[in-house]
Amino acid sequence: MDIYNPGVISKKAWPKKTEVFFRKVFLVCSSAFAILIPIVLLDKSNVLAKLTAGLAQILAVAWFASFGGWIIFLVANSRIGNFLKSIGSKDASKKRRFGFFILLVWLISLILFVLFILFFRGANLSISSTVVSVLMWILIVILALFLPIWAFLIGNKLVKILSVFPIAFIVVLFLLYISVLRPHKTTGGSMRPNFVPGEYVLSEKITYTFHKPNRGDVVNFIPPISKSDIYFARIVGLSGEYISIRNDHVYINGKVLDEPYLVPDTQTGTGIFIGDTDVLIPEDMFAVMGDSRGHSNDSRHYGFVKRGSIKGRIYYVYWPPAKRGFVK
Repeated sequence: MDIYNPGVISKKAWPKKTEVFFRKVFLVCSSAFAILIPIVLLDKSNVLAKLTAGLAQILAVAWFASFGGWIIFLVANSRIGNFLKSIGSKDASKKRRFGFFILLVWLISLILFVLFILFFRGANLSISSTVVSVLMWILIVILALFLPIWAFLIGNKLVKILSVFPIAFIVVLFLLYISVLRPHKTTGGSMRPNFVPGEYVLSEKITYTFHKPNRGDVVNFIPPISKSDIYFARIVGLSGEYISIRNDHVYINGKVLDEPYLVPDTQTGTGIFIGDTDVLIPEDMFAVMGDSRGHSNDSRHYGFVKRGSIKGRIYYVYWPPAKRGFVK
């Protein structure tokens, strides 16, 4: 079905062929954008974003050029006028009207998305960052769902095929992202020398779905002193254990904790919450400390971390290449 023109136009007319060409280029670019958008937004380390920057610029030029050419030849063929007339007629089908509505919503969402990227991302907004995030994800969903919905409305086999790949890719990428492939950039010096600022790591949270965090795990979490900041540290004490610090060593249930990941002669000083007296770690809470004890703000200072505040386990370093490998 052709939702644009209720009339008949010769397939041999070159304006018709040119319009079809621009339309296909536009839809191919839209399909590619549906893949690039989640990559750029989900990749907090910006590695993939930098790698795809050149491709994104080429796609942007092709997308705008093809869209402009498509509109010009739609006007030249009088197809926009005919289509709008058909939408307003009493005999217009629900499918035709819904297709027009989807196209209109998608174009408005695309404009808002571009404005957000250009003017609001990273700016100091007076509205809640949570609200901004929700609005951003709504726009992403609309942009991603436009192509397959519209493809099945216009009945174009090529567009149907093109629409399958980005949607499948987005679904797989999202599932991997929330479970095993969440990228992070390390900051601060609390985990030196095992992790230094500027390294890129992957975290996963699926492991903690089946069992509790283990001692020695390097985790990223939201500390009790913050509602949004992400910290990195190592679990040293588990729920139900007694922890204390004596003679610059961590004691668990009265025994010195073996910490082979520390630099020899590391001095673990006491803090407000953990000192030389045994302290019980409550249920579903954990004691965390940085490997660089003299430069780490951890459980010694702000208390224990809830299991629900642990966002994932750091399991792989992928940049720089010299340190690439799994975290022991």
